[in-house]
Amino acid sequence: MELLVPMVAFLAMLVVVLAVALRHDRTTERQIVLSRISGPAEISEDVDISRPTRGGESAFIEQLLAKVRPIRRLEESLWQAGLYVKVSNVLALVVVLGLAGGTAGVVWTGGVTFTAVLAGVILAILPLLYVSWRKKRRLRAFDSQLPEILDLLKSSLEAGHTLQRALQVAAEEFSEPAATEFRILLEQNRLGVPLAKALEYMLQRLPDENLRFLVVAVKIQTDVGSSLAGIIGQLAKTIRDRQRVEMRVRVLTAQPRFGAMVGGFMPIVLLIGMHFIHPETVTMLFHDPTGIKLTKAAAVLEGLGLFTIYSMVRVDY
Repeated sequence: MELLVPMVAFLAMLVVVLAVALRHDRTTERQIVLSRISGPAEISEDVDISRPTRGGESAFIEQLLAKVRPIRRLEESLWQAGLYVKVSNVLALVVVLGLAGGTAGVVWTGGVTFTAVLAGVILAILPLLYVSWRKKRRLRAFDSQLPEILDLLKSSLEAGHTLQRALQVAAEEFSEPAATEFRILLEQNRLGVPLAKALEYMLQRLPDENLRFLVVAVKIQTDVGSSLAGIIGQLAKTIRDRQRVEMRVRVLTAQPRFGAMVGGFMPIVLLIGMHFIHPETVTMLFHDPTGIKLTKAAAVLEGLGLFTIYSMVRVDY
């Protein structure tokens, strides 16, 4: 009962922080979309389609953060995840969640302990894990759309349409994330960016290996001149073959991946079960000095085992 009030206060503060950090700001969304259309700042281009904005404290902070390499990578990850959130807001959320988790751990354990620090670290990395998950899901969705997109581009080119018109049809016919990315690409091209360079910008927003093949094909066709429809048709066949091999590899590695998942969750399930069946054993693991050492050693060995299994079943193409 003594811990009820601090935990309720912590949960209320957590809800307020999440609501403020993830609020939907239309102005911020428009600014981020315009910045994506203008292209990455570090790539010099003959055509400058960006518009200078009025300076201020927020702009100064954004420019200062943009000079740090890990922050730039985080901003690129936000682009690739399709999140209309400023990188400064994400960093603020990480700091606040880390402090909130650490404070809750201190209240729970009665001091600055390993458990309190671990709680702060876990809560701090939750936004980063969410961004990484959104990024992987978005890239996977686009990769599944790409063969059909290439078929549509090939049909449009064989019917006599230009590549720009074919891309416009793709933006109208396909769902997210392809629709948004092709609209941005076409807007960049209308504002004066060459199509090959706009595709390179798109590749930075969607770092998909199969999309890289399309970018190279368009650059070769632009420089040398060739049958782009034939190249795109062969490219669609190659991508389907790669996806077929990838699915076969996932099937063959399904059993060890499932075993790793079971092995990872089994200790947690056993601890929860032992807490209700024999609470004294769990208490000894977390309060007795020898039990604490054994728990830490088991956690390290469990992590090493999961990492080993992941390294064995991971296949790079």
